[in-house]
Amino acid sequence: MRTVFFERYVDLARHGANSWLGFFLAFVTLAVLYVLAGAVFFVAIAQSEVWRTPEAFDAALATPLGLAATLLSVGWMWISLWIVLRLFHRRRLATVVGHDGWAGRRDLTCGLLVGLFVPLAAGFATLPIGPIPVRAEIALESWLLFFLPFAAIILIQASAEEAVFRGYFPQILASRGLASWIWFGLPTLLFAVIHWRHDLPLWKNASIVASIAIFAIAMMILVIRTGRIAAASGAHWGNNMVALQFVGIDDDWGPVALFHLPPLTDPAWTPTAIGVMVVATIPVSILQLALLLHPRSPVSVARPETPLLANSPSSV
Repeated sequence: MRTVFFERYVDLARHGANSWLGFFLAFVTLAVLYVLAGAVFFVAIAQSEVWRTPEAFDAALATPLGLAATLLSVGWMWISLWIVLRLFHRRRLATVVGHDGWAGRRDLTCGLLVGLFVPLAAGFATLPIGPIPVRAEIALESWLLFFLPFAAIILIQASAEEAVFRGYFPQILASRGLASWIWFGLPTLLFAVIHWRHDLPLWKNASIVASIAIFAIAMMILVIRTGRIAAASGAHWGNNMVALQFVGIDDDWGPVALFHLPPLTDPAWTPTAIGVMVVATIPVSILQLALLLHPRSPVSVARPETPLLANSPSSV
């Protein structure tokens, strides 16, 4: 399953400081910096007297400004990752971006196209089964005004998650010679579990985690096949644009969405509708992988593998 490109990518982690202590300290630092970024955001929101009640605070989060701040608090992981790579691993951020140190703009673009249009097509196909989206209150001119700024913010957020969960963590764990179920499975599970919601019943939470895990597996396969996070970042970017800018599923995450689905707490999300959502993730992910990895696809990011040379670009 591991490709030459991924082997080169993993090898980059072996050329810096690579001790277990360093990895543990880096993990703790990433977590602390993420919490601090969120705390700064929440404190800033809470400074307004109008937003001091829980209800008003939730309403503030469900505004374009609140959504932007929430996404950027996740995007802060780019800065956090740069800090831990320099501080604990003595290597550059480019070594997490790709096996050759390049971002891969074509990979990002192809991933975006597939991540955007395949979920939209799947959404239309499942309309007769699940809740029907309704037109949101946002005016069309406001939606257009917000579109490009939020697309850029979503790119920062989605690519930061890819850099950490499909880049840094698997790269470090694989470089330590651990089994594939560890370096592949643990970051995937962690990524899925952090989407757990306290306001949902167990069965809905389990369904959402399963759906996100399927998506994360597909993104990890892209990184393994290409040796860089660009295609996965593009697909994640497109997927989140659909969820945040086209069809919002929750009030907190839908202030700039053109259409709205009922919140997941709504009874309209029956076991059948939730089951369809989870099951549909499988063919959607398979189709995305096929489009991005089949050599005859117009948006293919697959490249012929070459022998792994002794002086491969692992020193980049």
